[in-house]
Parts: sequence; structure tokens; C-alpha cells
Amino acid sequence: MRRTRFLFAAALGVSVFSICGRASAQAPAGQPPVLPETEVVAQPTTVPTSPATGAGQTSILDGSVFASPRTEGYRANSSTTGTWLDVPDIQYPGSVNVVPQDVIRDQQNLRFQDIYRNIPGAVQGGDGNFADRFFMRGYEVQSTDFRKNGMLDPTYTPRDFANVERVEVLKGPAGFIYGPGSPAGVVNLITKKPLDDQFAFGSITIGSFDQMRYTFDVNGYANESGSLLYRVNAAYENSNSFRDFGYLERAFVAPALTWVVDSDTSLTFEAEFHNDRRQGDSGLPNQGTNPLAYPISRYVGIPALDKYYSEDLRASLFLNHRFNDQWSMQVAGTTLYFEFPQATTFGAFPGVIAGGGPSDIVRLHSDLRDREKTQSLVANLAGDGDVLGFRHRVIIGTEHVNYESASSVVVSQVGDTGGPFGGLFDVNNPNYNTPPLFPVSSTNIPVFRQVRHGYYAQDMVNLTDNLIAIGGVRIDDVDFAQEINGVRDEQRFLRGTPRAGILWQAIPDELAFFYNYARSFAPPPGGGNLPSFGEMHEAGIKMQLLENLAFNVTGFHNDQQNKPFRSGGGLLVDYGNAEAKGMEMSLAGQFTDRFSTIANYAYTDTEIQSADGTFFGQHERNVPYNSANLWSRYDLIQNPEQTFGAALGVVYVGDRAANLADSFELAEYARLDAGFYWRQGRMNTMLYIENIFDRRYATGSIDAFPVPGALTNVYPGAPTNARLQVSFVY
Repeated sequence: MRRTRFLFAAALGVSVFSICGRASAQAPAGQPPVLPETEVVAQPTTVPTSPATGAGQTSILDGSVFASPRTEGYRANSSTTGTWLDVPDIQYPGSVNVVPQDVIRDQQNLRFQDIYRNIPGAVQGGDGNFADRFFMRGYEVQSTDFRKNGMLDPTYTPRDFANVERVEVLKGPAGFIYGPGSPAGVVNLITKKPLDDQFAFGSITIGSFDQMRYTFDVNGYANESGSLLYRVNAAYENSNSFRDFGYLERAFVAPALTWVVDSDTSLTFEAEFHNDRRQGDSGLPNQGTNPLAYPISRYVGIPALDKYYSEDLRASLFLNHRFNDQWSMQVAGTTLYFEFPQATTFGAFPGVIAGGGPSDIVRLHSDLRDREKTQSLVANLAGDGDVLGFRHRVIIGTEHVNYESASSVVVSQVGDTGGPFGGLFDVNNPNYNTPPLFPVSSTNIPVFRQVRHGYYAQDMVNLTDNLIAIGGVRIDDVDFAQEINGVRDEQRFLRGTPRAGILWQAIPDELAFFYNYARSFAPPPGGGNLPSFGEMHEAGIKMQLLENLAFNVTGFHNDQQNKPFRSGGGLLVDYGNAEAKGMEMSLAGQFTDRFSTIANYAYTDTEIQSADGTFFGQHERNVPYNSANLWSRYDLIQNPEQTFGAALGVVYVGDRAANLADSFELAEYARLDAGFYWRQGRMNTMLYIENIFDRRYATGSIDAFPVPGALTNVYPGAPTNARLQVSFVY
């Protein structure tokens, strides 16, 4: 903890120095700068004369084929996640949902659970081990489906959004460019980069459950010539919870440095340190078919023993170079180390099977120790030009990943009465003593390693002025090794994952129809020995309704073979198949300069079948048939001096299966949220209110053990809560 406080204090000192020493020199005394409506936006400029960049030359910071331009408003016109290249959405034959900075800020998204609402078909799961895990298009997004600036980012630590510029989500199998992964898709977090500008931003957030959060964002020049730019983002948060004994303490520091070598070359270094502590919490046990039979604050764990602690250390280096107007190169490397000790106590079986009452449960305690590291290297060569009269946007690249982990888990029965099930815990009359633990199983995985070598090529061709085709393939050579309780398993996989799509612009830049086909491949998970495969067909319509308002509708059909089924204790149960089909609609952008909206609806029909017949025809847990979101903001006052606006949002999630057996459901719910915004000069004030009508609902669930009679652990949603943020810009 001393190290955490020292790093945060050091970063805070840097920000104070920058605010006092540099920002004050930007504007004449008594004349504050004219601020943007809602955020700091730095317009690219030419880099000052220096040995690296000549006078009047345009810097590579003005734009790169590997980066989308910064977005103002609720809609991003383009993204890079679908192709590694910046491609306008109206021209891309596929589905990429983007959550821009304005949405993240207006909704005060602090963690990934706050983002789901803005992604069609995305719903929260119930996993105490991996808080960011969620379902998308009927499939579970795994840790290896997360990327940061395109680089693999498989951490289990709940992500902090202090340095996130925007979130891009590629729907469906993405093996054609990102290699091994699930059929759900890829989540790519784009971080805030150093800008050719000088500013400082700081905020304080006060919220329900004793929440206090402090952030700052400092950007400037590290040398007189202006060729060396820096940016530091940091956050510290401390809060309690609506859950008994719940608490959170996290510290996050993310420095970044960009060297503009010359007008065509830049080198960017980014680092992150993230420390996260919270109470280990497995949610509520169901009582029969009632998932919320107990108070949502009730805790069934052991306060003195249960904990969640994770620590990330990440470093990345990106080299960008333009050879000419047509060809560019990017080489990037990243290293991530994280450790993840966790202890949780959860309801495993109803107490009635051991002679107890209806509110008694049998508990198990899980003690997990995990340490992981990932090193990856990506090299891309991109070209954009005419060949034989056709425009080609080509990317040729390679990715090399070394992923290693060492973990162990001990599962113990909880109780002091002995017997086959140990002691009983009365949920209605809890006793939070520290009972003895009797180990019943242990799993030691000292070796889990994947070494991946991927090679890919993709071409996006304008066949006519209105017809665009895309095709690509990736070849992966994967060495897989794991050792479980002394038994070693080594395998090698050589797989190709293609994709093909076509888009017809019936009205150029206004109306387009597309079809897309893609496949996925994933090596065995920890504890498994079979790879899984996915296949997707999707077709849709993209419409530009207004200058900055877009509407998309997509239908999809996904299949997965060798789907792994897991228990809450992390043990592989069985393999099988899964199918998901449905449709999605999204609306994002501005009706007017004052009226913004982001909305979506999804219908998802799923079916799972395990090879041993335990699950046959059931719906995937946590995935509703219907889900929807609406968030709209209107500014009553909007001028250079001040802004006053309000927002209203509705989140709807339909009935969903609570467990793999689909033996009972989590009820549908509709949650109403609101936001209020006032900007005056340098100060910006925002109030976010969630669950205005105090709706009682469940966000997700997970099986304790997917066997008949076992309990399901349910995660309740928060009651009415609010966050007030006050920020200053210098």
C-alpha cells in the first residue's frame, strides 16, 4: 500500500507543478481561455521549428491511418478496431460499436459495468473472479477478448476509465485479424494520447456509499522545441458499498510520452500502474426459484477472510512512420504483469439437504492465487492507393504473444459442526464469525502457457464508386502447455481464420447494405484440452439520417463448437455447442447541436447443448431475449461562457436464464437514470443519478456448481445512488 500512495503522491506533485508552472503562462492575466462546451479538445497544429520538425511542416500528430480522429459528441464517424485502419463506419462491412468520450463523461462511466448499456446486445454476467466479464451476442466475452490500443490486454483487474478516450467493440468472431478468441467479439480500449497542446484537468467526485474519487489529466511540452510531449492521467477512489462489509480502494497512474522524431515519425511510450482492493463478494444465493429472496445488502461471506486484491503493471511502446502518402508502418510492443489473489465464500447447496431450514445454506470457501504475464509484439504495414483502377486499403501484419500464468485454488467447506456438509449459515440471521475451514479440493496449475505467432493480410477494395469488398485471413501457430496437479499437457495448433464481406452504398455516405462472414478459433482454456471454433453470418443496413446522426440495424447468426462449460469454482465441466441468432439496432449522434442521443435495442435467441446431454436446448444464462437502452441529453443553455443541460436514460433488460440448467429466471427490469450539467468558465459540474425509482433487480448470476440441487449466486443491482463531480480546467 505504501508503494501505491507514493506513486499517486508523486503523480499528484507532477500535476500541481504543471498547473502552477506551465498552464498559467498560456493566457494573459485576467483573461481565462475560452473553453469548449463539454471537454478539452486540442486541435492539431504544426509542431514548432526544431531539429526534428521543420518550420511549417505538418506533424504525424495531425493524423495517422492507425488512429481515428478525436470525436466530439455521441457518435464516432470512424474506428480502427475492425481493420487496424481508420475506416468510416458507413464504408465498413461489419459491426463496430463505439462509445466516445462525451458519452463516457456524461454518464460518469467509472468501470466497465457502466459501459454495457451503450453496446447493443451486451449484458452483465455474474463472475466474482473477473468483474469485467459480460455477454455479447449470446456469448461470454473472455479476458483474452480485451485489447488496449489493439494490443492483447487479458488482465482480470477491473478496468479504470481515467485514461480511456473511447471504447470500440467489434461484434462477432475476430480471428481474421486478432487471432484466438471467442465468437463474441473484441473489446478495444483506446487510451488518451499526448496532444500538441498544454492543459491541466482535475476533478473531485462525491457519491453515494461514501464514495470519493479524485482524477487529473495533465498534458504539455517536455522540451522547448515542442517535439517531446507528455500526458499524465491518474485517479484515486475510495468507497463503501450498498452490500454489507463492501469496500473499494483503487489507485491508478498512467503516464505517456510522445517523441515527434520528424514530421513523419513518432514514438509513444505509455505505462500504467493499477492497484485495486475490495471485499470478496459472491452475491446472494437463490431460494428455490426466487433469485432475490434476501435483502440486497445481505452478505454471505466471511468478512475477515474474503478479499479481492489485484495489481497491474503495464508498459507499451508504439512506433508510427509514414513512408509517403500511401504507405505507413506501425510497430508496437507491450508487457503486462498482474497478480490476483482472491478469497470468496459462496452458497453452494440449500441447507435443507443437511437438515436445516429454508434460509440455511451450505457454504464453500475458495482461495485463489494467480499471477500472469503477457508480452506481445505487433508489426503492421498499411497501404492506401489505386491499383488497376481500384482503390485498395491493405494491411499486412504479424502478432507474436507470449502468455503465461501460474495459479492455484483451494476449495474448503465452511463450518464448525463437522458432518458431510460442515456447518450451516442462516441467511436471514447471519453470524459473521470466522469459522474453521476444511479443505475438500485443490487445483494447482503452475504452468499455463500460450505462445502465439500470427500472420495476417487483409484488403478492402472499392470495386465501384458504391461497392466495397473486404477479404482477409490470419494464420496462427499456437504452442499450448499446461500442468494441472502434476499432469502435463502440451499441444500445438495451426489454424487459419478467414473473413469476407461486401457493402453496397445505395446512396453514397448516406445509405449502405452489407454482409459479413467471419470465423474464430480459441485454444483450450485452463483446465480444458479441446480448442473451440466459431462461425458468424451477419447482414445489415447503415443509414446516415442527419449530418451527425446514424442508425444501424443488423441481423446475425453465430455458432460455436466445443464450447467449454465452467462451474463457479473454475472447474471445467464439459464441452458442447452453442448457437445465437438475433438482431440489433443502434442510434447515435446529434439531432441538433443541443440535442444528443445514444440508443440501442437487441433481440438475442440462444441455445446451448453439452456433449454429455446435461444441457440440451437451454438458453444461455444471463442473456435476455430483449434488451434496450436510451440516453439523451439536451442543453438548455449553450454558449462559449456557460452550458446548462440535462439528460435522461432508461436501461431495460428482459427475463433471462439464471443458471445453465435454465431452471429459473432473473426477472426483467427497467432502470431510470438522469444527468445534470453546468459549466461556467473553468468549472464544470455534473450530477448523475442512477436507479431513480429504486428498482430492485439482479444484474447477473453464476452457478455455484452446475449440478442438480446446487445454488445459484445472484448479483443484485444497486439501489438509488448518485455521483456529483466538480472539475476544473486550466
